[in-house]
Amino acid sequence: MRYLESGDFARVPLDRLKPTHIEALIVEKRREGYADSTLRSMYAVVRAALDGAVRDGLIAKNPAASVSRPRIDREEARVLTP
Repeated sequence: MRYLESGDFARVPLDRLKPTHIEALIVEKRREGYADSTLRSMYAVVRAALDGAVRDGLIAKNPAASVSRPRIDREEARVLTP
């Protein structure tokens, strides 16, 4: 997951991570041109990792739980004409 190992998000200590950091990560990656489905996968990975941190007692609350899951804009299917 190279996209999470660098940048501002990677430098925030776990106990100081806030929902705004996660939202900023999503916005930054959207500007970099990542697809909606990739953004959703990134969010899922971050949330799962933070759920593990809560379970292990490293943090009291998962900050990703307060962030809305990125939505995927659907496009109407294209059909071939005869």
